Amino acid sequence: MIGGFWVELARSGREFYIPEGKKVLEVLFEAGVDVDYSCELGICGTCITRVISGIPEHHDSVLSEEEQAANDKVAICCCGCKTDRLVLDL
Repeated sequence: MIGGFWVELARSGREFYIPEGKKVLEVLFEAGVDVDYSCELGICGTCITRVISGIPEHHDSVLSEEEQAANDKVAICCCGCKTDRLVLDL
């Protein structure tokens, strides 16, 4: 699902609810979290972030099928989440 889940930033412990219709990157940016990004479309790979726990729903065209299946990194500009919470290495 895109939206309707929680994102936890492991380094700071901050948590953010990602509502329906919003992207992880968008919510983090609005909260003043400093994250690298460029295209916001899932085609450049700048926002690829390590996943600590949770199962991301991939909508990018950067990660290979094998990388997506591993679920250990995700493009936060266009991902959803298959679980209620996604913990990121941020």
